[in-house]
Amino acid sequence: MAISCDPNDLATAAECFMDIPWDTRQAMRIINWCAFLNGEPMTCTPAFLANAARCFAGALSAGQMDGIETYLSCQIANSGGGGGAVQVFSGNYGGAAPGDVPTTSAAFAYDLDNPFTQWVWDGAAWT
Repeated sequence: MAISCDPNDLATAAECFMDIPWDTRQAMRIINWCAFLNGEPMTCTPAFLANAARCFAGALSAGQMDGIETYLSCQIANSGGGGGAVQVFSGNYGGAAPGDVPTTSAAFAYDLDNPFTQWVWDGAAWT
């Protein structure tokens, strides 16, 4: 199941992050994007991400953080090896591997159930 990009759906899905300061959320995005680019799974709970982002938030200026985000977003846009696609799924998997089978060699799935695991498709199986 693909992630809806409807503004209302996205706002609802992001509610658990709204009480986190903007600079911490920015650092969370940087952590997520680095993990994505390195093929590392990420636990996407607010508490885990806030803890992981502590070394960024406050250590870099707002301008540096913006520059890092721009750099990483360009890397993500070009990370498909010549235009390859990455699929993104989300669902209530209950901690088990997703049942979705990607049609591309790269995919991520976000479990909306506790423990909110981010799954990575390695081309053959979810890890």
